[in-house]
Amino acid sequence: MSNIEENESLNGAEEMVATKKSQTTLWIYLYRCSKLGPRSLWIKQSNCVLEELTRTICDKAIRHRMTKASIDHSPIKSPKLYETPSEKTMQCVKDMIDLIVSSHPELYTEITFKLNIPVQDERTVCRTYSEFAENLFKRGVSWPLIISLLSFSGSLAAECTRNGRSILVRRICDWATLFIVMRLKDWIQDNGGWDGMYEFFYQPTLNNNSVFPSDKLQTPTIK
Repeated sequence: MSNIEENESLNGAEEMVATKKSQTTLWIYLYRCSKLGPRSLWIKQSNCVLEELTRTICDKAIRHRMTKASIDHSPIKSPKLYETPSEKTMQCVKDMIDLIVSSHPELYTEITFKLNIPVQDERTVCRTYSEFAENLFKRGVSWPLIISLLSFSGSLAAECTRNGRSILVRRICDWATLFIVMRLKDWIQDNGGWDGMYEFFYQPTLNNNSVFPSDKLQTPTIK
């Protein structure tokens, strides 16, 4: 093996180790913070509007997906919501979740079976969720991928509830909120905030109508 090939091999190995370490650190961080509540992370910040909006959107998106999956989420306590997204943005989130799930139902059903997740073990569920989220955004960030994450979160919450683990619904909402705030906040801010999602998906036509361009939707592969 030449020196160049050896260096490339070492660099590749170091990158794999760094990625694995990052994923390991992330799931532990998500797990610990969810015990405290995500609001504890930014309670001291002077401007936390986007973080609070993220919390609200994650909660409403997950509940919407559970409703669509015929799961009663009414007994699950909702967190105190400090910021509310615009009606058009929240409706956009719900519409896109419905579209992506109906277009690719095989990706958002029987998740716990396909990923071999033992729902009785909260740590394992958190670790699997963290690794899925990291892999989803491995090559970049986009609004369709954010919709995919919210769809996955809601579907996972529905299946956990169906399997007698409704306690994990709040945890999944916490993990989704924390991941987005930690990994995606800057991108969201640079792309118009959460209202930028509405602008991305709803393109006005000559008739001043809105369309849902399905070609903009991307989906993760569950192996």
